[in-house]
Amino acid sequence: MSDERSLRTFQRRTFLGLTFPDVSSYVLNCCANDCEGMTKEEMSKLMTEKWLPIASDLDAKRKAQVASLEIELPQFVDDAPKEIKKKKKSRLQGSGAVSKPKAKSISSPSPLSSWGGLSAVPLPTNRSIDVVRPGLVVMKNAIPLEIQQHFVDVSTALATPTNGLSGGWYTVSKDGKQSFNTGLTWGATTETLSHFPQQYRALCVSYLEKARAACSELPELDPNIVLMNFYTPDNPGIYWHRDNSTADRFAVERGIPVVSFSLGCSCDFAWKMEPTDPENNVVLNSGDVLIFGGPMRSILHSVPKVYSGTMPKGLKMAPGRINLTFRQQCIN
Repeated sequence: MSDERSLRTFQRRTFLGLTFPDVSSYVLNCCANDCEGMTKEEMSKLMTEKWLPIASDLDAKRKAQVASLEIELPQFVDDAPKEIKKKKKSRLQGSGAVSKPKAKSISSPSPLSSWGGLSAVPLPTNRSIDVVRPGLVVMKNAIPLEIQQHFVDVSTALATPTNGLSGGWYTVSKDGKQSFNTGLTWGATTETLSHFPQQYRALCVSYLEKARAACSELPELDPNIVLMNFYTPDNPGIYWHRDNSTADRFAVERGIPVVSFSLGCSCDFAWKMEPTDPENNVVLNSGDVLIFGGPMRSILHSVPKVYSGTMPKGLKMAPGRINLTFRQQCIN
Protein backbone atom coordinates (compact mmCIF):
# COMPACT_ATOMS: atom_id res chain seq x y z
CA MET A 1 0.00 0.00 0.00
CA SER A 2 1.44 3.39 -0.98
CA ASP A 3 2.07 6.11 1.59
CA GLU A 4 -0.61 8.29 -0.01
CA ARG A 5 -3.19 5.54 0.08
CA SER A 6 -2.24 4.67 3.66
CA LEU A 7 -2.78 8.31 4.64
CA ARG A 8 -6.21 8.36 2.99
CA THR A 9 -7.17 5.16 4.79
CA PHE A 10 -5.96 6.61 8.10
CA GLN A 11 -8.00 9.78 7.53
CA ARG A 12 -11.13 7.73 6.82
CA ARG A 13 -10.45 5.61 9.91
CA THR A 14 -10.09 8.74 12.04
CA PHE A 15 -13.34 10.22 10.75
CA LEU A 16 -15.24 6.98 11.37
CA GLY A 17 -13.75 6.65 14.86
CA LEU A 18 -14.95 10.12 15.82
CA THR A 19 -18.39 9.59 14.27
CA PHE A 20 -18.89 6.10 15.73
CA PRO A 21 -16.84 6.14 18.98
CA ASP A 22 -18.31 2.91 20.42
CA VAL A 23 -17.42 0.72 17.44
CA SER A 24 -14.42 -1.61 17.82
CA SER A 25 -11.20 -0.75 16.01
CA TYR A 26 -11.47 -3.94 13.93
CA VAL A 27 -14.80 -2.89 12.39
CA LEU A 28 -13.59 0.71 11.91
CA ASN A 29 -10.57 -0.56 9.98
CA CYS A 30 -12.75 -2.83 7.83
CA CYS A 31 -15.13 0.01 6.98
CA ALA A 32 -12.25 2.42 6.27
CA ASN A 33 -10.83 -0.05 3.76
CA ASP A 34 -14.31 -0.41 2.25
CA CYS A 35 -14.82 3.35 1.78
CA GLU A 36 -12.23 4.21 -0.87
CA GLY A 37 -13.34 7.30 -2.81
CA MET A 38 -16.49 7.94 -0.75
CA THR A 39 -17.68 11.21 0.76
CA LYS A 40 -18.18 11.49 4.52
CA GLU A 41 -21.93 11.17 4.06
CA GLU A 42 -21.46 8.01 2.00
CA MET A 43 -19.07 6.57 4.58
CA SER A 44 -21.54 7.21 7.41
CA LYS A 45 -24.30 5.54 5.40
CA LEU A 46 -22.15 2.50 4.65
CA MET A 47 -21.19 2.17 8.31
CA THR A 48 -24.81 2.42 9.43
CA GLU A 49 -26.26 0.04 6.86
CA LYS A 50 -23.48 -2.55 6.50
CA TRP A 51 -20.91 -2.44 9.28
CA LEU A 52 -22.92 -1.57 12.40
CA PRO A 53 -24.94 -4.82 12.14
CA ILE A 54 -21.62 -6.68 11.72
CA ALA A 55 -20.20 -4.82 14.74
CA SER A 56 -23.22 -5.78 16.83
CA ASP A 57 -22.84 -9.43 15.85
CA LEU A 58 -19.10 -9.42 16.60
CA ASP A 59 -19.66 -7.73 19.97
CA ALA A 60 -22.14 -10.45 20.91
CA LYS A 61 -19.67 -13.15 19.86
CA ARG A 62 -16.85 -11.53 21.83
CA LYS A 63 -18.96 -11.32 24.98
CA ALA A 64 -19.96 -14.95 24.52
CA GLN A 65 -16.28 -15.86 24.09
CA VAL A 66 -15.34 -14.22 27.36
CA ALA A 67 -18.32 -15.71 29.18
CA SER A 68 -17.47 -19.19 27.87
CA LEU A 69 -14.04 -19.08 29.48
CA GLU A 70 -15.71 -19.95 32.80
CA ILE A 71 -12.95 -18.40 34.87
CA GLU A 72 -13.43 -16.38 38.02
CA LEU A 73 -11.53 -13.24 38.80
CA PRO A 74 -10.02 -13.67 42.28
CA GLN A 75 -10.49 -10.99 44.91
CA PHE A 76 -7.52 -9.04 46.21
CA VAL A 77 -6.64 -9.47 49.86
CA ASP A 78 -4.60 -6.35 50.51
CA ASP A 79 -2.75 -7.54 53.59
CA ALA A 80 0.86 -7.49 52.40
CA PRO A 81 3.27 -4.68 53.35
CA LYS A 82 3.94 -2.02 50.75
CA GLU A 83 6.62 0.57 50.36
CA ILE A 84 6.89 3.76 48.36
CA LYS A 85 10.10 4.91 46.75
CA LYS A 86 10.53 8.48 45.57
CA LYS A 87 13.37 9.68 43.41
CA LYS A 88 14.54 13.22 43.10
CA LYS A 89 14.28 14.77 39.67
CA SER A 90 17.98 15.63 39.57
CA ARG A 91 18.92 11.96 39.82
CA LEU A 92 16.98 11.02 36.72
CA GLN A 93 19.10 12.77 34.13
CA GLY A 94 21.09 10.43 31.90
CA SER A 95 21.35 6.68 32.17
CA GLY A 96 23.62 6.37 35.21
CA ALA A 97 22.80 4.33 38.28
CA VAL A 98 20.35 5.87 40.72
CA SER A 99 20.71 5.30 44.44
CA LYS A 100 17.60 4.00 46.17
CA PRO A 101 16.02 6.35 48.70
CA LYS A 102 14.77 5.12 52.03
CA ALA A 103 11.38 3.40 51.76
CA LYS A 104 8.37 4.67 53.69
CA SER A 105 5.45 2.55 54.83
CA ILE A 106 1.94 3.67 54.04
CA SER A 107 -1.49 2.44 55.00
CA SER A 108 -3.30 0.52 52.30
CA PRO A 109 -6.67 1.41 50.76
CA SER A 110 -9.60 -0.84 51.52
CA PRO A 111 -9.61 -4.16 49.68
CA LEU A 112 -12.16 -4.77 46.96
CA SER A 113 -14.50 -6.44 49.47
CA SER A 114 -17.58 -5.75 47.38
CA TRP A 115 -16.67 -8.71 45.16
CA GLY A 116 -18.36 -11.19 47.46
CA GLY A 117 -18.17 -14.87 46.56
CA LEU A 118 -14.81 -14.71 44.76
CA SER A 119 -11.77 -16.59 45.98
CA ALA A 120 -9.18 -14.56 47.87
CA VAL A 121 -5.69 -14.07 46.44
CA PRO A 122 -3.08 -12.22 48.53
CA LEU A 123 -1.08 -9.57 46.74
CA PRO A 124 2.64 -10.35 46.26
CA THR A 125 4.59 -9.55 49.40
CA ASN A 126 7.54 -8.02 47.52
CA ARG A 127 5.54 -5.38 45.68
CA SER A 128 6.47 -1.70 45.80
CA ILE A 129 5.38 1.68 44.47
CA ASP A 130 8.14 3.62 42.74
CA VAL A 131 7.48 7.32 42.05
CA VAL A 132 9.93 7.76 39.17
CA ARG A 133 8.92 11.37 38.52
CA PRO A 134 5.83 13.33 39.69
CA GLY A 135 3.15 11.89 37.41
CA LEU A 136 5.06 8.68 36.50
CA VAL A 137 4.61 5.70 38.83
CA VAL A 138 5.77 2.09 38.52
CA MET A 139 4.13 -0.54 40.74
CA LYS A 140 6.44 -3.56 40.84
CA ASN A 141 5.09 -7.10 41.36
CA ALA A 142 1.61 -5.64 41.72
CA ILE A 143 -0.55 -8.25 39.95
CA PRO A 144 -0.85 -11.79 41.39
CA LEU A 145 -0.17 -14.60 38.92
CA GLU A 146 -3.78 -15.82 39.07
CA ILE A 147 -5.06 -12.42 37.95
CA GLN A 148 -2.33 -12.15 35.31
CA GLN A 149 -3.64 -15.41 33.85
CA HIS A 150 -7.16 -14.02 33.87
CA PHE A 151 -6.03 -10.94 31.94
CA VAL A 152 -4.17 -13.13 29.43
CA ASP A 153 -7.14 -15.44 28.82
CA VAL A 154 -9.68 -12.66 28.38
CA SER A 155 -7.51 -10.39 26.20
CA THR A 156 -6.45 -13.32 24.01
CA ALA A 157 -10.09 -14.27 23.47
CA LEU A 158 -11.00 -10.70 22.54
CA ALA A 159 -8.00 -10.29 20.21
CA THR A 160 -8.49 -13.55 18.30
CA PRO A 161 -10.77 -13.28 15.24
CA THR A 162 -13.53 -15.84 14.96
CA ASN A 163 -14.84 -15.05 11.49
CA GLY A 164 -11.87 -16.20 9.40
CA LEU A 165 -10.72 -12.63 8.69
CA SER A 166 -7.70 -10.71 9.88
CA GLY A 167 -8.20 -8.75 13.09
CA GLY A 168 -7.07 -8.23 16.65
CA TRP A 169 -3.55 -9.56 17.11
CA TYR A 170 -3.69 -11.79 14.05
CA THR A 171 -3.40 -11.71 10.29
CA VAL A 172 -5.17 -14.48 8.38
CA SER A 173 -3.62 -15.41 5.02
CA LYS A 174 -5.59 -16.45 1.95
CA ASP A 175 -5.04 -20.10 2.80
CA GLY A 176 -6.51 -19.55 6.28
CA LYS A 177 -3.21 -19.63 8.19
CA GLN A 178 -3.29 -17.43 11.27
CA SER A 179 -0.17 -15.58 12.44
CA PHE A 180 0.61 -12.83 14.90
CA ASN A 181 0.22 -9.43 13.29
CA THR A 182 3.52 -7.57 13.60
CA GLY A 183 2.78 -5.26 10.70
CA LEU A 184 1.58 -1.67 10.71
CA THR A 185 -0.56 -2.14 13.84
CA TRP A 186 2.25 -3.72 15.94
CA GLY A 187 -0.22 -6.34 17.11
CA ALA A 188 -2.48 -3.66 18.59
CA THR A 189 -6.24 -3.56 18.92
CA THR A 190 -8.67 -1.47 20.95
CA GLU A 191 -11.77 -2.67 22.76
CA THR A 192 -14.37 -0.79 24.76
CA LEU A 193 -14.18 -1.54 28.47
CA SER A 194 -17.71 -2.94 28.39
CA HIS A 195 -16.39 -5.97 26.48
CA PHE A 196 -14.33 -7.01 29.52
CA PRO A 197 -15.48 -8.48 32.83
CA GLN A 198 -16.93 -5.69 34.96
CA GLN A 199 -14.32 -6.23 37.69
CA TYR A 200 -11.58 -4.96 35.37
CA ARG A 201 -12.66 -1.37 35.89
CA ALA A 202 -12.53 -1.81 39.67
CA LEU A 203 -9.03 -3.30 39.40
CA CYS A 204 -7.81 -0.41 37.26
CA VAL A 205 -9.25 2.20 39.62
CA SER A 206 -7.87 0.35 42.65
CA TYR A 207 -4.31 0.45 41.29
CA LEU A 208 -4.68 4.11 40.40
CA GLU A 209 -5.90 4.92 43.93
CA LYS A 210 -2.78 3.28 45.35
CA ALA A 211 -0.59 5.29 42.95
CA ARG A 212 -2.39 8.54 43.76
CA ALA A 213 -1.79 7.95 47.46
CA ALA A 214 1.91 8.06 46.63
CA CYS A 215 1.78 10.69 43.87
CA SER A 216 -0.66 13.58 44.24
CA GLU A 217 0.09 14.83 40.70
CA LEU A 218 -2.01 11.99 39.22
CA PRO A 219 -5.62 12.97 38.42
CA GLU A 220 -8.56 10.58 38.50
CA LEU A 221 -9.42 8.31 35.57
CA ASP A 222 -12.79 7.15 34.23
CA PRO A 223 -11.62 4.39 31.84
CA ASN A 224 -13.77 3.50 28.86
CA ILE A 225 -11.40 1.75 26.44
CA VAL A 226 -8.54 -0.74 26.66
CA LEU A 227 -5.66 -0.74 24.17
CA MET A 228 -4.32 -4.29 23.86
CA ASN A 229 -0.81 -4.78 22.44
CA PHE A 230 1.02 -8.02 21.73
CA TYR A 231 4.79 -7.80 21.26
CA THR A 232 6.84 -10.75 20.00
CA PRO A 233 10.07 -11.46 21.93
CA ASP A 234 13.51 -10.21 20.91
CA ASN A 235 11.98 -7.52 18.68
CA PRO A 236 11.38 -3.82 19.11
CA GLY A 237 7.95 -3.03 20.46
CA ILE A 238 6.58 0.35 19.50
CA TYR A 239 8.58 3.33 18.24
CA TRP A 240 9.01 6.71 19.98
CA HIS A 241 5.70 8.56 20.11
CA ARG A 242 3.39 10.72 22.18
CA ASP A 243 -0.26 9.89 22.74
CA ASN A 244 -1.46 12.71 20.50
CA SER A 245 -4.19 11.12 18.39
CA THR A 246 -7.51 12.92 18.09
CA ALA A 247 -9.15 10.36 20.37
CA ASP A 248 -6.44 10.81 23.05
CA ARG A 249 -6.31 14.60 22.92
CA PHE A 250 -9.05 15.18 25.53
CA ALA A 251 -7.23 13.04 28.12
CA VAL A 252 -3.74 14.29 27.29
CA GLU A 253 -4.68 17.96 27.59
CA ARG A 254 -6.17 17.30 31.03
CA GLY A 255 -3.41 15.00 32.22
CA ILE A 256 -5.84 12.09 32.66
CA PRO A 257 -3.58 9.09 33.30
CA VAL A 258 -3.01 5.83 31.51
CA VAL A 259 -2.94 2.63 33.60
CA SER A 260 -0.81 -0.03 31.91
CA PHE A 261 -0.60 -3.73 32.85
CA SER A 262 2.42 -5.80 31.72
CA LEU A 263 1.97 -9.55 31.13
CA GLY A 264 4.40 -12.17 29.84
CA CYS A 265 7.94 -11.32 28.79
CA SER A 266 9.86 -8.43 30.34
CA CYS A 267 10.53 -5.29 28.30
CA ASP A 268 12.33 -1.98 28.33
CA PHE A 269 10.02 1.03 28.64
CA ALA A 270 11.89 4.13 27.51
CA TRP A 271 10.72 7.70 28.05
CA LYS A 272 11.85 11.30 27.79
CA MET A 273 10.22 14.71 27.82
CA GLU A 274 11.58 16.12 24.54
CA PRO A 275 13.28 14.55 21.48
CA THR A 276 16.71 15.96 22.40
CA ASP A 277 16.54 14.87 26.06
CA PRO A 278 18.53 11.85 27.31
CA GLU A 279 16.58 8.61 27.39
CA ASN A 280 15.35 7.13 30.65
CA ASN A 281 14.62 3.43 30.89
CA VAL A 282 12.41 1.30 33.15
CA VAL A 283 12.33 -2.50 32.99
CA LEU A 284 8.76 -3.80 33.19
CA ASN A 285 8.19 -7.40 34.22
CA SER A 286 5.05 -9.49 34.12
CA GLY A 287 2.73 -8.28 36.85
CA ASP A 288 4.05 -4.70 36.92
CA VAL A 289 1.72 -1.71 36.58
CA LEU A 290 2.87 1.52 34.92
CA ILE A 291 0.86 4.73 35.36
CA PHE A 292 1.62 8.11 33.82
CA GLY A 293 -0.50 11.23 33.87
CA GLY A 294 -0.62 14.81 35.08
CA PRO A 295 2.61 16.59 34.07
CA MET A 296 3.91 13.34 32.50
CA ARG A 297 0.89 12.49 30.34
CA SER A 298 2.45 13.79 27.13
CA ILE A 299 5.88 12.15 27.50
CA LEU A 300 7.62 10.61 24.53
CA HIS A 301 7.80 6.87 25.12
CA SER A 302 8.66 3.62 23.37
CA VAL A 303 9.22 -0.10 23.91
CA PRO A 304 12.65 -0.69 22.33
CA LYS A 305 13.13 -4.28 23.50
CA VAL A 306 11.13 -7.35 24.59
CA TYR A 307 13.17 -10.10 26.22
CA SER A 308 12.55 -13.76 25.42
CA GLY A 309 12.63 -16.39 28.14
CA THR A 310 11.48 -13.99 30.86
CA MET A 311 7.86 -15.04 31.35
CA PRO A 312 7.00 -16.10 34.91
CA LYS A 313 6.73 -19.82 35.52
CA GLY A 314 3.11 -20.94 35.46
CA LEU A 315 1.77 -18.19 33.17
CA LYS A 316 0.17 -19.83 30.14
CA MET A 317 0.31 -17.69 26.99
CA ALA A 318 2.05 -17.46 23.63
CA PRO A 319 5.70 -16.33 23.93
CA GLY A 320 5.76 -12.55 24.00
CA ARG A 321 4.43 -9.60 25.95
CA ILE A 322 0.83 -8.49 26.38
CA ASN A 323 0.26 -4.88 27.36
CA LEU A 324 -3.19 -3.70 28.44
CA THR A 325 -3.60 0.07 28.82
CA PHE A 326 -6.77 1.45 30.35
CA ARG A 327 -7.62 4.86 28.94
CA GLN A 328 -10.27 7.54 28.90
CA GLN A 329 -11.14 8.77 25.44
CA CYS A 330 -13.58 11.54 24.57
CA ILE A 331 -14.41 13.48 21.44
CA ASN A 332 -15.57 16.66 23.21
